[in-house]
Amino acid sequence: MGRVNETIDGVFVEIVGTKTRVGGYHTFVNTGSKLKASKELKKYTADYAKLVDKNLNTFKKLADLEQVIMQMRTRENIKDIKLTILRDYIYARTTFYRTHTATKDIRVIAGLTNIFGTDISKLEKNKALMSIAKEKLVAAMDVEIENSLKNITK
Repeated sequence: MGRVNETIDGVFVEIVGTKTRVGGYHTFVNTGSKLKASKELKKYTADYAKLVDKNLNTFKKLADLEQVIMQMRTRENIKDIKLTILRDYIYARTTFYRTHTATKDIRVIAGLTNIFGTDISKLEKNKALMSIAKEKLVAAMDVEIENSLKNITK
């Protein structure tokens, strides 16, 4: 899951940032504040900052829309479901974007080891378990997408 995945690679989500990550715009502007700058450079930087600030609500809305688009793309194109075992639980995970989490995946409990076993390679070939895993992942994604849609309408 750590590799780059185009279904969860956004533009405005990187510009705007999140509660826990500074956006690209702020990083760009603040980098210049640490450097020596002429009047002309300060003027262009101030013009840039003013223009971005003026349009920040639009950028935030675009970022919110991007998040929903990335989430729906992932839900509609689930390909790579990974299984792991922790204690007696079989967890399923797949790529999924959410601005409020550092991890770029979603996880659900797909089953119990006392029912399906503990051999991951056999579990991944178990059509019934993988169907349950996909169904539960889609349901969890639907909840997240619904929450993301509520942010757009605010």
